Amino acid sequence: MTLALGLDLGASGIRAYQSLDSQAVAEISSGPTSKNRESDTIALIGQVAKQLGGRQFSSVALGMSGFSSLDVKPEKIADAIIRDFGATSAVVTSDMVSSHYAHFENEDGVIAVIGTGALAFGIGSNSHHRVDGLGASLGDYGSAHWIGLRALRESKRQSELHGHSKLLEALESEIGASTTWPKRLGAGELTTFEIAKLAKVLDKLGRAGDQLAIEILSMAASHAAESAISCARETGNNLVAYGGGVLSHQDSVAVLAFQDQLREEDIRFEVMGAVPGAGALKIASANNCPRVEYLVEAGLAFRKVVAQ
Repeated sequence: MTLALGLDLGASGIRAYQSLDSQAVAEISSGPTSKNRESDTIALIGQVAKQLGGRQFSSVALGMSGFSSLDVKPEKIADAIIRDFGATSAVVTSDMVSSHYAHFENEDGVIAVIGTGALAFGIGSNSHHRVDGLGASLGDYGSAHWIGLRALRESKRQSELHGHSKLLEALESEIGASTTWPKRLGAGELTTFEIAKLAKVLDKLGRAGDQLAIEILSMAASHAAESAISCARETGNNLVAYGGGVLSHQDSVAVLAFQDQLREEDIRFEVMGAVPGAGALKIASANNCPRVEYLVEAGLAFRKVVAQ
């Protein structure tokens, strides 16, 4: 029997999956830095191997953020996987690919993952298309970070123009007086994750009917929907699976607005049903799979096989 292992690496850490029940069998709550992503990733793989007690796996797949955009050499990471797990097959790909495979496996479709960051990715008949996934500095339109930062700006603007902002009061109760925001933002004291957490404040206010919160959440949903629709058109798909923290509550302002925009384009939608680590595990378990072959040939994944 082939023992397969799926690894999911993101900004918050790395998780290992051996079964599809969404429960990680090992987890390191420390993510790689952007400056040393390759060496940090290799070190984290080694830590997972130690946490698993040196267990051996014949096939391992890693879905990682920054696979295609942060100048990592996937062959070096594959070598580390083979060394640390005794694997004869290693696949290294992006977390957007493992997320897509988690839900669709070998079927065509589009995913929209709107969490701290944001991306849409679709695979069709011998084609693929990505929108966003570019990070907070260049993209992540509609993400939790985008929502949080927009909320800081617009609530402060509303207060200065009109003397009162319910959203500003809610944000201040969460992160402190707005008079300190310029200094804290300039010094980087408010991190990407802290700003992203503010999306939950807007979700609550949006449900309560606050107009400014509704406007920001609706605009975020519009950005996310535009990304998904673009991927659907480019790949000839008519089905979008969505997930991530911003789109996790089915009665939220963001989800309802996202769904409405897809309906206007006659695009079907459904909730993503599996975590990215499950997709990595499925890729590791696939043998002679045409979809995995396509991913490798298209440069969306790197695979190394060791002759036995």
